[in-house]
Amino acid sequence: FLKHGFDYMGMITVVTDVVRENNQTYRLGWTSNMLVMFLTYFMQFNVVLAVFNLIPIPPLDGSKVLESLLPYKYSYKWMPMLERYGYYILLALIFTGVLGMVISPIISSIVNLFISIANIIFF
Repeated sequence: FLKHGFDYMGMITVVTDVVRENNQTYRLGWTSNMLVMFLTYFMQFNVVLAVFNLIPIPPLDGSKVLESLLPYKYSYKWMPMLERYGYYILLALIFTGVLGMVISPIISSIVNLFISIANIIFF
């Protein structure tokens, strides 16, 4: 495990619906609450990926949207420079935390909208 970067956390064996951990046995069972939680996390993960991908910095897809919306003279002037330094700009935004501050409210709004729609439809 250490060779692959994982710390050894104890032997876990899963056999059908039984989990054994540190000589204790636990029975697993699916409940509707667990399914709702899984689907919610799955939806949140996809929203994060979608919003992140629409950031208008190359190599992300949002840069292609920005390029198509800009007039040709600005696109021709600015996009080669952005493509050259886009990775560095993106890494700087991620590591300084600016990116998280900008896209977190957008992600929260979209997730809350989807949860509200799901509550109207299913509950």
